[in-house]
Amino acid sequence: MHWLSARSHRPAEIRVYNQLFAKPSPDAGNFAADINPQSLEVLSEARVEIAVAESNSAEPVQFERQGYFVRDKDSTSGQAGVSTAPSACAIPLRRKLAARG
Repeated sequence: MHWLSARSHRPAEIRVYNQLFAKPSPDAGNFAADINPQSLEVLSEARVEIAVAESNSAEPVQFERQGYFVRDKDSTSGQAGVSTAPSACAIPLRRKLAARG
């Protein structure tokens, strides 16, 4: 969560990708049974800074306390700030932050 001025934000959809499987070692014979139902979290009513929404850069942006996000390459100009955080980026950062206390 980050504070934004009512005048200086844009609506955005943020997609957070969590662990795909609910167990560390899914059953190879029935891996679909071990899929984490929360592996994709869509924050459809998020707000981002204007500069983030208007940027078409492929460079990652750090969202405070959340991790690094990149604009979805399939986003259109009508989808301000559609971003994704792959678990490969988000989970290690969360672990580092948790270890710091």
